[in-house]
Amino acid sequence: MQKTLGINSSKINFLVSTMIVINVIIGIQIAGVILMTAMLVIPPVAARQWSKKLSIVTLLSAIIGGISGAMGSIISTFDATLPTGPLIILVSGIFVLISFLFSKKGIIARNYRIYMRNKKLRLQENKGDNK
Repeated sequence: MQKTLGINSSKINFLVSTMIVINVIIGIQIAGVILMTAMLVIPPVAARQWSKKLSIVTLLSAIIGGISGAMGSIISTFDATLPTGPLIILVSGIFVLISFLFSKKGIIARNYRIYMRNKKLRLQENKGDNK
C-alpha cells in the first residue's frame, strides 16, 4: 500500500526502529530493564483486546501507558515506601485484566455470547418439541 501512495516505507521503518531504540536506551538508564520491558509490552497487549486496527491500537496503547505512568506515580506519592516503577506495572496489569474481561473479545463478552446462543438453541428446540 505504501508503494501505491508513493511513501518510502523503508525510511519510515528505519525512523520508527531508531525511535524505539533511543527510547529503550534512555528508558533503561532512567527506569530499568523490567519497567521498560513492561511499558513496551503491556499497554499494546491491553489495547489489542479492543481493536485490530493498528492506528487505534497505537493510540489506545499510548493512552493506557500514559494513564498507567501517571496513576502509578500519583499512588506512590501518597506513601513514600511504595516504589513508583512496580506501581506503574501494577496499574498497567489492571488495564490488561480489565481488557481481558470486558472487551469485545473478552471473557465476559464471550461467555455472554455463548449463553445467548445456547438460550436461542433451547428456544428453537422447545418450539420443535411443541409441534
